[in-house]
Parts: sequence; structure tokens; C-alpha cells
Amino acid sequence: MRQAVSIPGLLEAGANLGLTTLYATFAFLHTRAFLAAPRVSLLAIVAFEAAWAAMFLARRSALAVSRDPVSWAAMLAGTFGPLLFRPVPGAHDVPLAQAVQLSAMAFAFYGLASLNRSIGLLPANRGIRSAGAYRVVRHPLYAAYAIANAGYVVSNWSVVNAAVWVVAVAAQLVRIRQEEILLLRDPDYQAYARSTRWRLLPFVY
Repeated sequence: MRQAVSIPGLLEAGANLGLTTLYATFAFLHTRAFLAAPRVSLLAIVAFEAAWAAMFLARRSALAVSRDPVSWAAMLAGTFGPLLFRPVPGAHDVPLAQAVQLSAMAFAFYGLASLNRSIGLLPANRGIRSAGAYRVVRHPLYAAYAIANAGYVVSNWSVVNAAVWVVAVAAQLVRIRQEEILLLRDPDYQAYARSTRWRLLPFVY
């Protein structure tokens, strides 16, 4: 039996395709820079953004979504702000920053695998995840993203890249607050929050 096509379903599919295209374009720009001057920091961010692009095509629908203005503003700054990062011509990767970036990227891939198809941008309940990277902190992707991007900025130092990082991290902190307002309505998340104390960084926050 053929399923009826709904307007919300079409809008969601269009949004997913648009997000995939946006992240793929960002990955393409860094791929071009990598081909011109091969650097690990560029290749790492290409791999991660390509993974994000693929995840948006396969993500599941949300059970509940927050649409308040604060959530929208934090989502836009935290998600799309880092897409303003640009490789600095003539820059060289700093070994320590490179190691930090790659380690954080590895944890980010672990987080993506743990999240599976429950990825989203606005605060939403797409099912509670408590295994894998989510045993360490409640928001492992935000943690990995902030640390990996810090490594990228050190190796691609510019005032613009540094400012983008600061704004993005501040926005992610707001996103965490907004997400937990929504998710803590779910008894399963309440239990998860009691068992996994730290939101972003163990022993810090």
C-alpha cells in the first residue's frame, strides 16, 4: 500500500537535503584547500563534515521539538557559525593542536555512531541515547566539536576563526540548556541525567 505524502514530511526531507548540501559544500571547500596544500587538519574536518552530511540524510523524525526563539538563535550560531571557518593560506599544522583535533574527531565519530539516526539541530526528543559516548557525558558531540575546532583554529590561526570558535561554543552552551529543558520532561532522560552527571566535560560541566 502506498503511503500518503505529507507536507511536513516533504518539508523535513527538503530541510535534510539542504543541510546535507550545506555541509557537503563546506567539506568541498576544505577538500580543495587540502589538494592545494595537504594538511591533516583540513583532511580531518572534511571527514567529519562529510559524516554530518550523510547523517542528515538518514536521521529519524523527532517525537518532540522545541521551536522557541532562543533555541533557534543558538542553533543557527552553534551549527552554522563553524561553517565560517576558513583554512589560512600558508599556515602549518601545529603538532599538539593536530593531535587534539584528531583525538576529538575520533571521539566525535564515536558519538555519531552512538547517536545513530537520532541527530538533530533544534532541541528535540528523537529517543534517549545512553550508550557508547553518551556514557561519558550527556552531550559528547558538542564536547568533541568544541575541542576539535579549537585544534583547527590553532593550526589555522586568524582573528575571524578565533571569534567564530568563541561564538560557536557560547551558542552550544545555550543549546545544551535548551535541549535539557525539553529532554528532562522525559522520565527516561531524567534517569539518564542522574546516572551520567556531566553535561559537556567530566568534572567541569
